[in-house]
Amino acid sequence: MKTKNKKNSTRLFVIFSMTLFLVVFLNLAKSETLNAATTSTTSIKKDYQLL
Repeated sequence: MKTKNKKNSTRLFVIFSMTLFLVVFLNLAKSETLNAATTSTTSIKKDYQLL
């Protein structure tokens, strides 16, 4: 029983770490796209002001 519990906890830990990594990765990607979008909009605004 003890080994089975340890195996299950290890699997849970792996799943948890993978999920955490995915969440962090997705948040980073989202922030990157948001930064790119904001920079593009600001550059467009600058171009518009120049016109």
